[in-house]
Amino acid sequence: MARPSPFASAPLHPLASADAASAPTSAARSGRRRGRSALSGTSRGASGSAPEGASSLPMSAYDRALFRRTLLASAVLLVLTAATVLATDEATSTAGMRVARLSAIAPLVIAMAILAVGGHARARGELRALEALGAAPWTSLRGAEYAGALLAAASLAALVTPLADATSLLPAVAPSIDWTMNADRGRATASGLVVFASGVIEAARTAAVPASHRIDASAAIPCIAPIACLISAWAASPMRVALRLSSGVTTMLLAVAALHLVAASRLPPLGAMLASLPLAASLVHARH
Repeated sequence: MARPSPFASAPLHPLASADAASAPTSAARSGRRRGRSALSGTSRGASGSAPEGASSLPMSAYDRALFRRTLLASAVLLVLTAATVLATDEATSTAGMRVARLSAIAPLVIAMAILAVGGHARARGELRALEALGAAPWTSLRGAEYAGALLAAASLAALVTPLADATSLLPAVAPSIDWTMNADRGRATASGLVVFASGVIEAARTAAVPASHRIDASAAIPCIAPIACLISAWAASPMRVALRLSSGVTTMLLAVAALHLVAASRLPPLGAMLASLPLAASLVHARH
């Protein structure tokens, strides 16, 4: 009769073999239960049906972590932006002008923060894990999107308050003195001054009054508001790099051009809403 080898891995007890055989099955069942639990939580968040006692905007623990990360990243970038504006702005700028400029730049800063947080989460494999559990790609950064929407709403609210001078966003060029030439081009007349073709300058009897051409501060809101409303969803949605760059740069150029045209009374304020069309188009393309 052959003697068993001393290197054979025989069980010490008959029940040990049964436990060893059932261990992989138990681990697999446990993993499936955890996966189903996480997937059900993700599905609840994606479908919008909150569990009992949840708020109307259900957020998981991971969403709350993204929310905090985005708030922190946005705060750091906004502080750096404010320091840059204060260091490079004109000496004649008032506090209201600076508040308005920061409020207008804030959506761009928020988008950069969301993209940074999303890139960090993707590099760590967090978004891939969520998508493997069944989460839609555009809901993986839901916490970051909510934080960006909150900050964008706050910046828009600051822009419409009396603390901000939104006329600084409308760079109209107006002469301090309006000159009027007579029919024979022999002299130019302004309020309080007459200049003849011979070079003689005479003072008129009326006092000089600077020309006034001011656009209402609310004219800048139709241009900034749609961008602030769309920027968080745009930054949180996955899209190709070329599409993101082209839509973002085009929107910025259109916004600057629209503000100049509104300031020069060449475009109605509501027409400036067209500047947000590249963002809206790229967002619809990315989510459908």
